[in-house]
Amino acid sequence: MWNLNLSEAPQDRDLWLASRCGKVIKAGWDKKRGQWAGFATNGAPPIAWQPYVVPLHPHHMPPADLLPVSADAIPIIEDVGGGC
Repeated sequence: MWNLNLSEAPQDRDLWLASRCGKVIKAGWDKKRGQWAGFATNGAPPIAWQPYVVPLHPHHMPPADLLPVSADAIPIIEDVGGGC
């Protein structure tokens, strides 16, 4: 979930940052420059942030029967006829 309050963004770890031009950039705080890495000094700052999370490879995930599942998470596939 995106957070629009950049003053709440932690400066001690990598984050996903959203730019005004529609890009999502993995970046961290550049202490020397006093700004987010990947953003120009005279350019527009990021407009939103969220934690940078490294996803688990499927081989390292717990078995599906141990994961919590909600009814909303189950895809509904309509039979449209035809075969595979």
